Amino acid sequence: MGAELVWLALVLAHGLLPCASSVVRGDFPPNFLFGTSTSAYQVEGAYLEGNKGLSNWDVFTHKTGTIQDGSNGDVADDHYHRYMEDIELMHSLGVNSYRFSISWTRILPRGRFGNVNPDGVAFYNALIDALLQKGIEPFVTICHYDIPQELATRYGGWLSTEIQFLDPLTRGDYPSEMRRILGPKLPKFTSKQKEKLLATKLDFIGLNHYSTAYLMDCIFSPCEIVDPVDGDARVASSAVRDDGLPIGEPASNSNMTAMDFINDTPRIDYIHDYLTFLTSAIRKGADVRGYFVWSLLDDFEWTSGYTLRFGLYHVDFQTLKRTPKLSVKWYRDFLKGSLLGAWSRDNDSQLQKYSA
Repeated sequence: MGAELVWLALVLAHGLLPCASSVVRGDFPPNFLFGTSTSAYQVEGAYLEGNKGLSNWDVFTHKTGTIQDGSNGDVADDHYHRYMEDIELMHSLGVNSYRFSISWTRILPRGRFGNVNPDGVAFYNALIDALLQKGIEPFVTICHYDIPQELATRYGGWLSTEIQFLDPLTRGDYPSEMRRILGPKLPKFTSKQKEKLLATKLDFIGLNHYSTAYLMDCIFSPCEIVDPVDGDARVASSAVRDDGLPIGEPASNSNMTAMDFINDTPRIDYIHDYLTFLTSAIRKGADVRGYFVWSLLDDFEWTSGYTLRFGLYHVDFQTLKRTPKLSVKWYRDFLKGSLLGAWSRDNDSQLQKYSA
């Protein structure tokens, strides 16, 4: 996209859709980014290949009792070896963009205490080149929770001020280590530039929307502290309405069968409704340029292990076979502009169409 500013925002709205409501690809600008997404530790596997270093998650998941199902991301979706297959899935889906993260330990196995790993650079170069050949624009997340274990050991974790990234954007200057190494190759900023241009400006904003919760002010309002927000007892949150019912449909769980996962009509409902509200926000002036579905594949969901499945494609973690869910068929038709009429999970003819 060059220097073009791409504002990527996921807009949350509440309410009920009219029964005749529908959303089609033509409701969005022609250059709108429709994609899907993954993150390195959750899909790549190959945790000891290509001269990769150990990340904090490589170490954490091998400790007893840390992961709900006792699993880890050693293999995950084996995306490291199967990325060409997964790019073909994206291409057949019809997305024009893909958000993925770069494993810090594939590029810098020991963080700042070591050399650049050419094998890691080669892997991501090959991935990016393959995406571009299919007309899929790559969007890179620099860090998606996985940091070199050496940095975690030395500094105590990513909240340490010694673990720096995006410094020009958040601090108004580059880290001193970069200035010492690169010297005159880096631009210098005046005090005014630091204040007005760097510290307060971003090329784009990408928002991850995980879930919805009510927040309660527990300073000026009486409330029972059940779930403090980020450990702050002055604010409490709840994932249910005042009448005790959940705000939205709960995530999938390990008690579901493979067929339940594949017939994911609630996911179609969710994407349809989200895109409908997104078009409404754009018409009202929101400068939104893209939407990335999480996730391309069922994957390793952090401390939940493989008990949750958010992928468009079902993954059999014994064989690693990818199987498209109903949401793939719906999303593909939407992106091709061949989806007409309102989607309804109660519409038997549409369910038969996508189940065929």
